Amino acid sequence: MKGKRKGALLAVMALAVGQAGVVQGAAPESITLSDSYVKADHDEVSQLKDTKQVIVITRKDMEGKGYRTLSDVLNAQTSINTGAAGYGKIDIRGQGGDEADRNLVFMVDGVPLNNMSSHPWSLHYDVVPVENVEKIEIIPGGGSVLYGSGASGGVINVTTQKKAGNQKANSVFSEWNSDGYRAGVALSQSVNDQLSIQAGYTRLERDLQFDNTWRNTKYGYGGFRWDIDPTQHITFRASHLEEEGQYLSNVTNQNLKEYGRDYVPKPKRYIAGYENGKYIWGTRSGYDKTDTALDTYQASYEKDMGRNWTLTTDIFADKGHFINNAYDDDQTTERKTRGMHVRADHAYGQDSHLLIGADWIKQEQNLDYIGSVRTGTMYHFNYDRKTAALYVLNTVKWGKYTFTQGLRREKTDWSFFDVGNNVSGDDTSHRWDTAGELSAAYHYNDTGRVYVRYERGYTGPDAIQVKDAIKVNGVRSYIPTSAEDETYDLYELGWRDKIGASIVGITLFESYTGNQMNRYYTGAGLYPAYTLNLLSTRRRGAEFSLRQRLGKLKLSESYTWLLGHSKWNSEGRDFLEEYPADSIDYTRAGLTKVPKHKIALHADYDFDDRWSMGLGWTFFGKYINYLSDADKADDGLMHSYGLVDVSVNLKAGQQLTVYGGITNLFNKDYYEYGNGAGPYQTLLPGFERTFYMGVKYTF
Repeated sequence: MKGKRKGALLAVMALAVGQAGVVQGAAPESITLSDSYVKADHDEVSQLKDTKQVIVITRKDMEGKGYRTLSDVLNAQTSINTGAAGYGKIDIRGQGGDEADRNLVFMVDGVPLNNMSSHPWSLHYDVVPVENVEKIEIIPGGGSVLYGSGASGGVINVTTQKKAGNQKANSVFSEWNSDGYRAGVALSQSVNDQLSIQAGYTRLERDLQFDNTWRNTKYGYGGFRWDIDPTQHITFRASHLEEEGQYLSNVTNQNLKEYGRDYVPKPKRYIAGYENGKYIWGTRSGYDKTDTALDTYQASYEKDMGRNWTLTTDIFADKGHFINNAYDDDQTTERKTRGMHVRADHAYGQDSHLLIGADWIKQEQNLDYIGSVRTGTMYHFNYDRKTAALYVLNTVKWGKYTFTQGLRREKTDWSFFDVGNNVSGDDTSHRWDTAGELSAAYHYNDTGRVYVRYERGYTGPDAIQVKDAIKVNGVRSYIPTSAEDETYDLYELGWRDKIGASIVGITLFESYTGNQMNRYYTGAGLYPAYTLNLLSTRRRGAEFSLRQRLGKLKLSESYTWLLGHSKWNSEGRDFLEEYPADSIDYTRAGLTKVPKHKIALHADYDFDDRWSMGLGWTFFGKYINYLSDADKADDGLMHSYGLVDVSVNLKAGQQLTVYGGITNLFNKDYYEYGNGAGPYQTLLPGFERTFYMGVKYTF
């Protein structure tokens, strides 16, 4: 492995050093600037761009940077942290360890892929290889009028190559890196002037942080675009994902100090059976296993109805399973989604739009396994969530002003069938929610605008929070919780302009949730259990971004500051009078697992039409890993850190591109996740220095 690393480093250095003569002879160029906003693929996202900062990451932004997964791409954004709140979790705008999963809307081609429950296991979001992504649209904070529950943190929509169905580009690529390799092919072919088809396949093999930990992914897709006539077209896409791996979700502080990244967990004993009045014991690996399969299908129909009306209908479905635990095939979670989005967009006046939409989504998640080997009792964690919604978003442009008004009404039927340890239940919780937004923007010149925005949104419970565990007629039972859905108020003030050579963006925001849901256990163990609205949480933040294009040099700088805190609301204070032992001193220093500061600096230099080089530095501030001011001991391990990445790109011809680079150039030691304190504190270290080199051929 050391020989390979040296070879890769020498190759990257050779690519970089070869530019010295080009730089010295380069002639100065005039400054050229371009707007950083890229039109979104979805009409509803485009209508937000005047009164909301919408981040769009294009394929070009992702190529040649050493990104292996979607999490790598997203973690480069200063308003997003991946993995800090827990395995596979994405946190936008500092939701915190307990709320990150629920306060996120994550979609692929407009299809929701959020976890219904993190108990006992959850699905991570790296479900599409980076090479198969056309662009990623991010709405930091809000979006509940368009997307419903969970948009408090924000919305992420991953658009795959299905939108490129009318492009005639084929490519093959291969990349080696010191953690593994990846390779793939993408094909797109026109059958005639109206019909084009596409297909592709990608394979990724990657070593993880510890000895004998790895993740292997296979992904294939196919689809077509049929332009029926100039006014209407149909697209269809199907994909299949397979992933297998072995990993450690966390390791104790004590084991890290003793073994470092060479730590190998001891085999674990488990009860394999029960016979003749005795337990039969077996052993299994101490590693966690991942085994995921996911099939997705989507069909879209778009029609120009005339009189400035456009109708778009999306029908989608997915089906699969996942394992993210140490129990091999014993605890496999099955998931299924099907649904429909219908949108009618009416253009009127001075580029004004009226968007009317309807959503219907049905999600299922089932886990069934033997909970008691002795009695053969089956445990069931089966959930079914049906959502139906109507919404309207009106965007009015009047001279230099833009105004938006939006309203959404949503009904959710949350059904559960749970059989656990001496407690069971089968019921449905019926929930109604309303979201609304108002915003205004003033375009004071051709490039500058200021805007204010208010949104009232909501977040429903997950599959654990939707039920309480109590006694009914002397029997332990799950019943629908009486807790209300969380409601939040979000306020934003933004400014964007081109000042000299810079594109400047500033957003200040504050959100307030007065009835945050949490799970409380008032007895011994996990029973009785209640979901209660006992907390109020306030989050504040500031997002700054700068971009410059100075001839051959492109620069970008971004910074995000986040701070939030929780406290008991009036119902919470009443609860504490009855259960004083459950009191928690919520610190005002911040929410757990939310870095207060994050900075990203990046420079790209085009030596000529063929050679370019990139250099990036990302700073991750220390995050808080405790609830009370008195509980701050973490051995100083969860410190802030900065990572430097370098990349080089060579266009060897019209069709051939060669690239290489190093991530974590100075091999910085850092921890992505930490929990608890002392020798049994659990941690997950970040990735060491990684070298990569790849080639892509387009034809």
